[in-house]
Amino acid sequence: MVEYVSSYLRFWKKPNEWLENIIRDYKNEKEPLPPPQLSIASWIVAGMCTHIMYKIATKKDFKKFPEFYINSII
Repeated sequence: MVEYVSSYLRFWKKPNEWLENIIRDYKNEKEPLPPPQLSIASWIVAGMCTHIMYKIATKKDFKKFPEFYINSII
């Protein structure tokens, strides 16, 4: 999924270099490791899902595929 987001952003001329660097570095690890910050990411995604469900319930606009939500502090 992360690779899809990265390639989608690059296709639309909005590359996210830090994300691409993380993907590359993670793939080049010599031993299999769990995804970094998985527990934190799951809480962030849960919050994003709750926000989207609120928008759906209140009949407000929300993104639909192929658009997606990306949360970045950079």
